[in-house]
Amino acid sequence: MTENDQEVRDLRLRLDLAAESIRRLTSDLEIATKTINALELEKRALVAAAGERERIVSEAINAQNEIRQAQGVEIERLRAELREAGVNVD
Repeated sequence: MTENDQEVRDLRLRLDLAAESIRRLTSDLEIATKTINALELEKRALVAAAGERERIVSEAINAQNEIRQAQGVEIERLRAELREAGVNVD
């Protein structure tokens, strides 16, 4: 085998190793891309859930305020009835 033949074999071997490295890196890149996409979907779901939670909390606060307002109206109605009956409620 000549020196040129050995050089060609060495270069082919190095080329094969480089190609294998590129295949591994491509595979790693595909896995990383899928992971990033999955994380992005999870992030969107968490943002949507947070928005839904905020909406539910807001509705609960509004309901509490309506209940308090209705209770205040009922208390005033009962006080008026008691006053009409001659009871001092103040």
